[in-house]
Amino acid sequence: MFGAEMNHAEAPATPAAAVIETKPVAPAPQPKMADPGGQPESAIADVSPVNEAISDAGEELVANRRNRGKVASTWKDIEGLNDTLKVKETVKGNIWLKPDYQQLIDDGMQPLVAHIFKQAYDSIAAKPAVSARVKTGDAHLQSYITGLQRIEQGLLQWSQDKHALQAWAKRNIRTTGAMLGQRVDLSTLAGAGEGPMLLEYVYPQGWRSHTDELRIVGGNKVLGALQPGYEEIKRAMKAIDDGWPNKREAWQIQGYKVLEEAKASVDLNPYNQKYAVSVGRYYIGTHGSEEEAMQAAAAIKPFVLVGKRGFIDSFDSHELAVDAAKEKTKGATGKNVQDLDKGYNVADAERVGMSRRMEGEDISSERLMEEFGLRGVNFGNWMKTSSARTEAQLHLNHAYDALHDLADILDVPPKALSLGGMLGLAFGAQGHGGANAAHFVPGVNEINLTRNAGAGALAHEWAHAVDHYFARQAGLDTAEVPYLSEHAQLGDTKTRHEMVDGKFVAVTTPRFGEVRPEILQAFRAVAKTMTKRAQTEEEAIAQDTAYRQRVDKNVNGWLASIRRDFTGLEVEFDSLAKRIHAGDMGGEMVALSQNTYVYPVVAQMRDLYKAKHGRVYSIDQIKGLQSNLNSQTYLRQTAEQAVGSDAKPTPERHQVTTNYLSKAVALDKDKGGKAYWSTKCELFARAFDSFVADRLETKAAKNSYLSFGVRQSPDVPTGTEREDINAAFGSLVGEFAVRETELGPALFSSGAAHAPGRSALPVPEIHAEIQRLRSHWKNMPHVFVVGDTSELPFNAPSNADGAYHDRKVYVIANAIADLGQLQKVMAHECIMHHSLEEMLGDYGFSKLHHGVQSLKAKGDETVCAIAENVRSRYGDLPADIETKEIVARAGELCLDAQGQVRVGYGFMKGVYAGVAGWLRDHGIQVPFTNTELQGILHKSSEWAKRETGMATPNRDNSLSRLSGLFVGKILNVADGVVTQKVGRTGETMLHSLADLSRSVQVGEMAEITYRNGKGSVREDGLGQDRGARR
Repeated sequence: MFGAEMNHAEAPATPAAAVIETKPVAPAPQPKMADPGGQPESAIADVSPVNEAISDAGEELVANRRNRGKVASTWKDIEGLNDTLKVKETVKGNIWLKPDYQQLIDDGMQPLVAHIFKQAYDSIAAKPAVSARVKTGDAHLQSYITGLQRIEQGLLQWSQDKHALQAWAKRNIRTTGAMLGQRVDLSTLAGAGEGPMLLEYVYPQGWRSHTDELRIVGGNKVLGALQPGYEEIKRAMKAIDDGWPNKREAWQIQGYKVLEEAKASVDLNPYNQKYAVSVGRYYIGTHGSEEEAMQAAAAIKPFVLVGKRGFIDSFDSHELAVDAAKEKTKGATGKNVQDLDKGYNVADAERVGMSRRMEGEDISSERLMEEFGLRGVNFGNWMKTSSARTEAQLHLNHAYDALHDLADILDVPPKALSLGGMLGLAFGAQGHGGANAAHFVPGVNEINLTRNAGAGALAHEWAHAVDHYFARQAGLDTAEVPYLSEHAQLGDTKTRHEMVDGKFVAVTTPRFGEVRPEILQAFRAVAKTMTKRAQTEEEAIAQDTAYRQRVDKNVNGWLASIRRDFTGLEVEFDSLAKRIHAGDMGGEMVALSQNTYVYPVVAQMRDLYKAKHGRVYSIDQIKGLQSNLNSQTYLRQTAEQAVGSDAKPTPERHQVTTNYLSKAVALDKDKGGKAYWSTKCELFARAFDSFVADRLETKAAKNSYLSFGVRQSPDVPTGTEREDINAAFGSLVGEFAVRETELGPALFSSGAAHAPGRSALPVPEIHAEIQRLRSHWKNMPHVFVVGDTSELPFNAPSNADGAYHDRKVYVIANAIADLGQLQKVMAHECIMHHSLEEMLGDYGFSKLHHGVQSLKAKGDETVCAIAENVRSRYGDLPADIETKEIVARAGELCLDAQGQVRVGYGFMKGVYAGVAGWLRDHGIQVPFTNTELQGILHKSSEWAKRETGMATPNRDNSLSRLSGLFVGKILNVADGVVTQKVGRTGETMLHSLADLSRSVQVGEMAEITYRNGKGSVREDGLGQDRGARR
């Protein structure tokens, strides 16, 4: 679990239909991407060998397989690591390498002593035994390391001291031999020697002087193993008889045995006069006649396979029996379980969507690292050879595209995906594949994608990374499972007891450190939605029906049980039971004692028994019946009330376990061993992968290198559960904020809007940030910082945090909580000075223009409908102006209630991405939602119209010289002034009648285009205007 790995079956390394060229003299052509919703076109594969090999970039990642030769064994090796890695590396297997017991025996150690040695080693805790309420610190780790070293040294000294072994054997030989009922292998050790006991070798001054250390290495279990006696010797003898220290196979460990040359016997059972067939002490079956039993015994083959529960089957050879045992060990569904999360071979990965690279462009390790701020990009040794150049390049290109797609889905800068420079990425560098398609290593903070099956696992592993990232912020980096999803549903505080003045005092501290409440609540919502859901109405009705039937069955069962005690009173009892079945309880309850109340009909049963036998009936029986009658009466009353009302009777819908969790638990049961599929962090990662796949699908896009894709398998959420979980992830992603760090943009968990009681950002920091933005932002308008809205030279809402007036931007200091909010204010207000063309750039706007016009020419339903609406309102427009109007109109329609781009408006994602990129280039690093970007585009559009005279001037002012296009309804014509309603917001525009090419009528839809101060009014039904002919 600590490695957060993904299971898979080994994928065949077959060539793909679309691969890249690897000739050094020419860039490699990539699979061409179809229009959204289309399929990727095949590219011609060229796998010619090259001499140039892929190289690593950045840091040499710690978990790279070639860096794992040395394991930490002392505190000196560990103390320089981060907290998560300290905990991860301080485990028994690293501090004290597992002894080679066969080698110890070969070197002269008695097998019995070697097994005692083994029992002592096995008794030690695999990791420091620290209470879950206490954060594991350096002192705990040092104590654990010291304790293991002390035990190791003491064991070695004791096992090599001949006199000490003789003294131990002498103390145990008589008692052990008598209790085992056999001669034990202690006589060869016994002698006249005297020496200290094993415990004294480990703790010469006594174990009580090391109680804290002993507790942290295993406590009483270790203490018992260091005082070996009868139980330890018995355990050792059994293991030696079973062939220890020879390595046993998995089927042997699980209790399977093969009996060779087994003889079946037939025995008569004197009690039932049937014949039992058995092999040794293993029962096979029972038969009615001796002839049948003898035939069954004769059918038993020479090699019999038995398990913990007895006879399994018989076989003609030892090999066949062993094969059957191995098949049993695999389990019924084990192999299929491992197939569920298998990834793809990189050559089989597919992508549909917006191009992220130039055609034929190959990405280098350095480019990938720089683009996303990664700590390092590493390859395994084989992947760095020239023969693997094609495969390695495919990984780089796909990873580049996939991470850009992920950044787009999360609406964060690409560099933020490195989580503040924490994350490293490796390809085929940390294992051989096997059962893991990919894995994330907390503490080391590296994602490894295996070369044969890592494609498709990137989103899953990044989910583990961000889960661990926020766990670090919460102070959970030393927890046993350092992922926030595993702890999010716990209380906000934790209590532990500390020694103060010789007494233990309860100390309560925050559980989640500095994590912002909104982030924590979002994680809690995800965890709850993954594990709990409300019953459907059908499920609630079925459960209620089943409960009613169960209560009725219980009442009948109690009545039948009680009736057996009323011998001779059956007629009277049945009469009372009939009343109970009819719902006639006899009225209000009566008291049998101070705390026991029953219905009158039950009291009559009790009196009936007493009249016959002279003693009261069993109170336990009476209470059992009454308890079920209480439930039955309540259900009857609720049903009668529902019938008497007009409302449809609907049972209460309870919270139940989700199918997603239930199926995961079933997978773990099939797998056996430690839970994996049902752990919160694995549920979180698989659900995030589904969320990413669904977000891609809504964009008519696909990236099977990033995500496994939409599947209907037991390990992923489906149906309405999937929709609910996706919504919870949408809320979590919406809480992500970005700030600049020394290593580039990073997600962080503080950045909520200013709230009462929360301190405002200091004014000097506001000025410093504005100066920083000004260094990135050419032609930034003048920015003024005021204390509150009362200092503004115009009226504004009291809760405003920024405003734009008379070409100036105003920042309200006491409403700014942090840099993220300040950046959003600057983006919203300063954007007024920039047009869509400027934000997208010549290339970006040209690409948008070409795309929109191409969709229109192809008859795209959405674009054509908007274009017709624009034409009906404004008439025929030049193509570039028409594109702007289509984008403006689409901007108002493209988002759904959750702020997601609707199907059919995919081209607007490019617009939003372009605006967000322009803002990032101008120093605004905080992420924006689509809804916020929609507002920014609207502000930019309205400012452009005001600058060209399309906005409404003050009626008290004289008419100004106008330019541009005005389309709308004529509201009034008076005193030589024409009033026109223009734009989508219903603003009014004033025209001088003398400047117009013709007169207009009230109610007329008029299109007026100004050129050189003269307004040309378009003629109805004509594609030209009078002004054009003048």
